[in-house]
Amino acid sequence: MRRDGEPGPPDDVWQRFLHDSEAAIRRTAPKEPSARERAAAPVTAVAPPAAGGDAVGELWHPRPERERAAWRDLDGRGRLGRTARTVGAAAVFVAVLATVSLLSNAPAPRGDRPGVVLQESEPAPTERPTAEVSPSPAAFSPPK
Repeated sequence: MRRDGEPGPPDDVWQRFLHDSEAAIRRTAPKEPSARERAAAPVTAVAPPAAGGDAVGELWHPRPERERAAWRDLDGRGRLGRTARTVGAAAVFVAVLATVSLLSNAPAPRGDRPGVVLQESEPAPTERPTAEVSPSPAAFSPPK
């Protein structure tokens, strides 16, 4: 039992773990062909390894591909389902496109809403500054 109270792996899994050897693992592991072998050989399905007693773990088998029935072979319910999926996908596409279009054309937010201040300005001075500035006498006094 683990620390968190969950039951651990079953006993048969532990026994397989203890008895598996590295040589058995290497024998049953799938082999990756080199680039030259892949280029020279046509693509074929992976052949399962020979059913030997030294296989490690559960062997992987490719899942057969499911063929979709042609439109003419579908009954009324199948045609309705396929049409509904197609129309639904088109509706979702149009809705996303319309949303993006509306968001990209939306005006930028402005400060016309009450309580929202985007920029605060200072009042302009009402009197004009004078052009002549009289220097203070202390600025021209010679050093002592």
